[in-house]
Amino acid sequence: MELAEHKIRVNAVAPAVVAIPLYEAFVPKDQLEATLNTFNGFHSLGPVGTPKDIASAVTYLLFDDAG
Repeated sequence: MELAEHKIRVNAVAPAVVAIPLYEAFVPKDQLEATLNTFNGFHSLGPVGTPKDIASAVTYLLFDDAG
C-alpha cells in the first residue's frame, strides 16, 4: 500500500506446495503423489500445484489486463 501513492503496483505469486522433482530426494517415487496429496488440506486453494500453474499465473501478471 505504501507504493500506491506513486502509482506502483506490486504483484506476487506465492505458491504453497508445487509438485517438483525436489521432493523425490525426500519421498520414495512410488509414494510421491500420495504424499503430496496429503498437503491439500493445509491450504484453502485446493490441490497441489504444478510448475505449469505457476508459469500461467506469472504469465498472466505480465500483462496490463492483470489489473
